[in-house]
Amino acid sequence: MANAEAPVSTQENPRLEGIGGWLFLPLLQLVVGPLYACFEAAKAFRHAATIPDFTGPGFHETVRGIAFVLFALMIGFLTVALIVFGLFCLVKFLRKSHATPHLMIIWYGASIALTALVAIQMAIDPDLFEKTVAPDVGFGMELFRLAAKGVVSGILISYFETSVRVKNTFVR
Repeated sequence: MANAEAPVSTQENPRLEGIGGWLFLPLLQLVVGPLYACFEAAKAFRHAATIPDFTGPGFHETVRGIAFVLFALMIGFLTVALIVFGLFCLVKFLRKSHATPHLMIIWYGASIALTALVAIQMAIDPDLFEKTVAPDVGFGMELFRLAAKGVVSGILISYFETSVRVKNTFVR
């Protein structure tokens, strides 16, 4: 008598496939994140228009340290790079690319790093940060943002590494 065994499925749970469940949250972040970053940048530029003339004598009182200016330039560049990378991740996500989980882990790590740089910039000179960048944000709020982003990113990074739905949707 021949042993008739059923073929073994390569998927751990075939019902957990496609963009649904917890995968909706990263998708939402990839769609809303760039819009929110553009809104925040526009708000910062509107506030920057109230800063005294950069060529006049008030410039040195406004920007006291080269570290602050370098951090501001680096943060601006990294924000634009993160927006572009996020849009790239969005395309890969919607196409269900094999590389999506790794790209998302990089995106979350870069988001944490950028938030940490903003907190460092504020720590360099909190009064100057509030005067030139964000008058409505205090140092405590930046630390809270960093902690919240770290917790959320940590949860979603582990989700992208271990989830059956992620494996079934992107990897297999």
